[in-house]
Amino acid sequence: MAKTVGWDGERDQWLKKRRKTGFAQIVLRLEVGEILDILELRRRRQAGRIFVVKLRSAAHLVPFTESAGDIALRNILPDALATERYLGHGNCVAQRLSKEERALSSAYKRGLWRRVKDLKKEVRRYRSFVKAALQKRCRVNIRMSPQDLEGIQQRALEEGMPYQTLIASVLHKFVTGSL
Repeated sequence: MAKTVGWDGERDQWLKKRRKTGFAQIVLRLEVGEILDILELRRRRQAGRIFVVKLRSAAHLVPFTESAGDIALRNILPDALATERYLGHGNCVAQRLSKEERALSSAYKRGLWRRVKDLKKEVRRYRSFVKAALQKRCRVNIRMSPQDLEGIQQRALEEGMPYQTLIASVLHKFVTGSL
């Protein structure tokens, strides 16, 4: 079954402004299978999952929820302990965290989050969901000025994605009202 992959547009803008990253970068990492780990919290009355993803030179915790029809990315937190564990160094820029983010980070440090069973299988599963969600079914040709194309290519390079993906993402955000 194909699932959609989504997030809150306002949170994405906040992350881009404050942490210089966004959910689209996470989706690109998921698409190519660049997931360091998938963790889950199993406690009475609580459940959740986290992707651990490398962005730039640090490991980031990406909490998400999963339902029958979709995967909702909730946040992106750089984490020094995760960076040390997964990448072998503690070079992670300290960030101001909200109360909720501090609680999540604290639970991670206390070892309450455990690796999912059969990590490789879960990575393949999430990767297939992302690929299906990003699958393009229609081809569109457009004409634009060389300056605009160059600007889009430069922006895509800054975002770390192909320029066609950036164009499709902007159009999708416009159509869904999150632009």
